Amino acid sequence: MGLAEKKSFQFMPLIKSQAREDFWKAAVRMQGPYEARIRAVVLRFIREMRRKFLDSMGVEKTSRSDVRRWLVVFDENEDRLAAMLEPDFKRAMRLGGKQVFGELKTTAALSFEMPQVVSFYENHEPKLVDVVRTLRDQVNGAIIEGIEAGDNMLALAERAKEVFSMSQTRANTIARTETGIAVQGGREIAMEEMNVREHEWLSARDDNVRQPPKSEFDHTIDGEVVKLGESFSNGLLYPLDPDGEPGTIISCRCTTIPL
Repeated sequence: MGLAEKKSFQFMPLIKSQAREDFWKAAVRMQGPYEARIRAVVLRFIREMRRKFLDSMGVEKTSRSDVRRWLVVFDENEDRLAAMLEPDFKRAMRLGGKQVFGELKTTAALSFEMPQVVSFYENHEPKLVDVVRTLRDQVNGAIIEGIEAGDNMLALAERAKEVFSMSQTRANTIARTETGIAVQGGREIAMEEMNVREHEWLSARDDNVRQPPKSEFDHTIDGEVVKLGESFSNGLLYPLDPDGEPGTIISCRCTTIPL
C-alpha cells in the first residue's frame, strides 16, 4: 500500500503480548547509531568554529570593536550546523517511520522528499541556528569579561577555548535531543500516514524520568492514551514535541505506541 492511499486500518494494541520494557529498550538500541552520527557532526562543527574563531583573533591587543569583527565567523556560519545535520536528521526521521511501519506490519517507508518530512525539518531548522547563536553569545560574553578584566590576548584565547570545550561536552546532550526529536517526529508522521487513531505514552520508568518535585515537568504518564494530534496531560503532542518547553524535551527518552 502506498503512503498516499491513506486507507483505514483496524489496530490492535501492540504491546499487550510483549514486555513494555523490551519495546522501549529496542527503540533506544535502534536509535544509538543515529545519535552517534549526529554527535560526530556536532563535534566537528564546534571544532571548526573553534579554529575559525581563534584564527580570527590574531595576536594584537584588542577592544570591544575588534570582538565584533571576530564574531563575524559565527554570523557567516550560523546556518552551517543545520546544513551539516540535515542528512542524518532526516535519516533518523526515516528510522522513526520504519519503527512504526514495522510495528504495524506494513512495508511503507518515509522518504526524504515527503512534504511532511521536508516541512518538519524546515520548521525545526531555526532551533539549530539558535544553537550556533547561543555559542556565539557565550564566546562573546567570555571575551568581553576578559577585556574588562584586563586580560592579554593569550588569556582571552584561553577564555574562548574554555567556552568551546564546554560546548563539546554539551554535544552529547544536543545529539541525544536532536536524534530524539527526529525519530519521534518520524514516528508521528508515520502514524498520521497510517491513520492511527490513538497512541500510548511509554517512558523509561526509571529514576531519571522527569517528575515533580525534582522537575516542573511530568513524564510519569506511562500508559496514558490520547487521540493522535491531541495533547497528553503534560502538554506535549508526543515525546520530544519540538514545540514543547526545552526543559521537557532535552534528553527525553520517551516514545509512544500506536494503538
